[in-house]
Amino acid sequence: MPEAVARLNAAAARTPTVPVLHRPDGADPAVHTTVADGAHDLTATLAQAAVAFLAGPDRQRLRALPPQGAPAPGVVQALLRKPRMRRSPPRPVQDPPGA
Repeated sequence: MPEAVARLNAAAARTPTVPVLHRPDGADPAVHTTVADGAHDLTATLAQAAVAFLAGPDRQRLRALPPQGAPAPGVVQALLRKPRMRRSPPRPVQDPPGA
């Protein structure tokens, strides 16, 4: 696993990014990243997104699937569980008006 993390970090570092603050009229401010030198590298962009996902709260939803004829050694299939729906308590039955 340490080798995979090192490779992911190396790929993410191939394109340096900088945070940019956006404040559209009437909207809350938001931070987006942009490429520092203007050159886009898709692999670096995907690696940066993977780093953000794996370090974020949604990582708890990540589940590995049992191997089913894996296409290559070391390949792991994964899925994201759906967020759990919170059920609200049942509403009390109310008598109709005038009853």
